[in-house]
Amino acid sequence: MEARYRLRRVESLTDWHAYHNIRRTELFGTLCPEIVYDSNHPDEREPSNLPHVLELDGTIVGTIRIDLMGARCAAFRLIAIRRALQKQGHGTQMLALAEQLVAELGCAQVTIQAAPSALSFYLRNGYAEGDWHDIIVPLRGAVCVGKMLRSPFSERSGGWQQAVV
Repeated sequence: MEARYRLRRVESLTDWHAYHNIRRTELFGTLCPEIVYDSNHPDEREPSNLPHVLELDGTIVGTIRIDLMGARCAAFRLIAIRRALQKQGHGTQMLALAEQLVAELGCAQVTIQAAPSALSFYLRNGYAEGDWHDIIVPLRGAVCVGKMLRSPFSERSGGWQQAVV
């Protein structure tokens, strides 16, 4: 049976608990234990920041926050998959679903502030290092990667074409 993925907005208290637990454990507890995770950080409630969870057959397995930075750019923040489920393709599925979502919203570019330990994952998924547009100061040690997206709106012109910012 093929795995069924769904990327959806955080909605319930149970969703918020899972979202924060995954981020606290997999990112802050592992990559930056010196930083105290704040589940009430104001960025989580900004209207242009969209917290999402990745479900696999109805079970939350990962998190991503999609920050809209104007009409054509988005940033993916604090991407995490539960440790026991890492390196099984779930992160790749989550990126693909998030990219599809922001392309449908009209975004042509995605930026990620990647942990050095995750850099090869992003490069394998079509991201490139560079001076990509972002509205936050990069985290200490983070590597800025980005990707130009293909726009679903270009289908009228004979197929998917790379969008230009």
